Amino acid sequence: MLDQLQEALDGLTALVDRVTQGNYSDEELRTEILRWESEDAGGSGGLAELAISALEYQLAEQGMRGSIEEAAIELQALQRLKAALFPPPEDRYRYACVVRRGGGKPMICRVAIHEQTPGSIASDEARGFREWIKEQPGFVGGYHAQDSETWKSVSVTVWDSKDSLMALRERTPPVGPVGITTPVGITTDWFEIYDVVEKF
Repeated sequence: MLDQLQEALDGLTALVDRVTQGNYSDEELRTEILRWESEDAGGSGGLAELAISALEYQLAEQGMRGSIEEAAIELQALQRLKAALFPPPEDRYRYACVVRRGGGKPMICRVAIHEQTPGSIASDEARGFREWIKEQPGFVGGYHAQDSETWKSVSVTVWDSKDSLMALRERTPPVGPVGITTPVGITTDWFEIYDVVEKF
């Protein structure tokens, strides 16, 4: 299974690279991604989804480590390929374009998983980091939660726009760049961004 996944991932990486270098129409993209699914992913939709998720994770990590522009270009190409392979229903597309269906203020939510942390999120360093985050333009609210036995933690922050969230990459907290290492030494292992946010 791992060998099959690696083969699919290698083929997808090469395809993304070709897409970033060329000018592909939507029809050409669909032809290329269906060929990849058939040949490199063995015709398995499940394996194709797994490989796409793995590459999304790799590119997100690449972006968080500093290669933001390059990762963004490759992520855009990957999203086009993903949409060509798994066309979203018309209704889902409409809702993806709506930030708040209730007509309220638009918000963006970032959810990050940290598999291991060297200390408690209740420490003075962690509190200081949260105070710094709260002072940033566009911050709406947030939570840190942690398993006291495994030290696994989750970070949930809400922002008034994607621009406000992305601007964090250009700012430096009291210790360490945001998204790579926080003042308590947390490394981000996985994150997702959601553009439909409803408070309850």
